[in-house]
Amino acid sequence: MTKSTLLPRSNALVFAFGLAMALGSFGVQALQAQTYTVLHAFTGHPDGDTPLAGVTLDSAGNIYGTAYQGGNHLGGNNQGDGTVWKIDANGVFSVLYTFTGGVGQWPQTPLLLDGKRNLYGTAALGGHHGQGSVYSVAPNGQAREFYAFSRPTIYPQGRLALDRHRGILYGTTLYGGGTGCNSSGCGTVWQLAPAHHFKFLHKFAGASDGEWPGSGVVRDLEGNLFGVTRQGGVVTQQCPHGCGTAYKIARAGRKSNLHKFQGGNDGSLPAPGDLVSDGDGNLYGTTATGGGNGCGSAGCGTVFKISRSGQETVLYSFQGSADGSTPNSGVVLDGNGGLYGTTFNVIFHIDANGKVSIPYTFTCSTDGCNANGDLVMDAAGALYGTTKEGGDLSCMAPNGCGVVFKLVP
Repeated sequence: MTKSTLLPRSNALVFAFGLAMALGSFGVQALQAQTYTVLHAFTGHPDGDTPLAGVTLDSAGNIYGTAYQGGNHLGGNNQGDGTVWKIDANGVFSVLYTFTGGVGQWPQTPLLLDGKRNLYGTAALGGHHGQGSVYSVAPNGQAREFYAFSRPTIYPQGRLALDRHRGILYGTTLYGGGTGCNSSGCGTVWQLAPAHHFKFLHKFAGASDGEWPGSGVVRDLEGNLFGVTRQGGVVTQQCPHGCGTAYKIARAGRKSNLHKFQGGNDGSLPAPGDLVSDGDGNLYGTTATGGGNGCGSAGCGTVFKISRSGQETVLYSFQGSADGSTPNSGVVLDGNGGLYGTTFNVIFHIDANGKVSIPYTFTCSTDGCNANGDLVMDAAGALYGTTKEGGDLSCMAPNGCGVVFKLVP
């Protein structure tokens, strides 16, 4: 185990006059003196590289996550098959497990933590059939394959959801489930019950039904599941395969669309981050394109809210300059009616009144670049996340292998 290099960085966000004018014109406030810290900069081997999934916290202050590649086992692509790692409450980084293909390969989804600190996740490939797996890693680093995917159900994607009372896991696959959508299948939602009983809850059919669920599902107290599909729904000139959908699968198993994105001001192509739900059952997420003017005709992306009845409200449309563009992850609730999230190069905040501010802008150097994976907030209000580039610039030079960061707003 090694002590992670801590790189505290005071982000005063002092911009030149022209940029300050741009911020004012977009209605975005630059915040002062946010405390940003790199908790770990990945080096490729043996710790891993390219963390894609964000982090998971436990009540003791430990941080868990995965690296998509790297580790001390060089897989078939010579980049490594990825790792599961931990940063303890004292800042000590350790690798819990290095993938070698048998249990899985190339993990890119967030980890789920149970009451005994066992970690659960999915791997995009590898496993018994080579098509991905559901795996667990115990606190002592012992890994186990729970389920091995095989065609036509391929490429598990998104965070797992858990029915803790019945011990049932829920998840999605990006492809599979049929022969539509370019013969790769349009994706599925599935459940895995104890004793390895696997069942499809829905096989997407493309077109108006939706296709390619790029994120996992969130489960409410009534047992309903909610998620988004990257495409399908309403077809427009800008969305020839559909602008994406938000869907619901009732506990009884019936699937319905809550919202079909329209493109333009409404947003299009929901980002692969997971939806989050507030106490009233409203859902929040982002789209990678659409919104107002900027970023060409496609739009720079949006932050949206969908009510229980399916009413969608665009909370913010990105402009593509100081406020960033093309969000690639979801949002996290701040506990005060506001939201935090990331775009390619910024961390943004939308307060309960709709006011947008930028707590941190990445310099794409040792502090990280290309934020990926949903942010997580601890009980004290600090934010944690990952970037898939930046950090140790000698790793995968000149881009870096990514970092784990903490931001105290």
